[in-house]
Amino acid sequence: MQSAITRITVARLTRPSVSILPRRNYVDAKGAFENAKNAAVDAATSAKNAAADAAKKVAGAFKEDGKVGQEFTEAGRVGGTAQKAAEKTGADAFKADGSVGKQFNSKEGAAGGAAQKAAEKTEKAAKDAKH
Repeated sequence: MQSAITRITVARLTRPSVSILPRRNYVDAKGAFENAKNAAVDAATSAKNAAADAAKKVAGAFKEDGKVGQEFTEAGRVGGTAQKAAEKTGADAFKADGSVGKQFNSKEGAAGGAAQKAAEKTEKAAKDAKH
């Protein structure tokens, strides 16, 4: 005659534990989920940083010393052409310090100042977005 303890021990030894298999699958699934989540976060962070770098680069082009901004200075194509035309024709309004020319000044001009401020604001936002 077997005791109750012996029957339970024999039953445990002959029957595989049902809790091991589901637990292992749960751990595997959890690990796969964590890996996928981490990969998605890394991809999103990389995309955000790339977008911030691109925005910063574009904003820099519109600043006074950028590729676009330089064209509006007296030495640039737009500003230089207006300056030369003003000197040849005597139209002082188009000179750098004239009523039209000073609007393109990056410090206080309506067009130049607005472009400069927008570029600086965009550049700052792009820098903040990276952090």
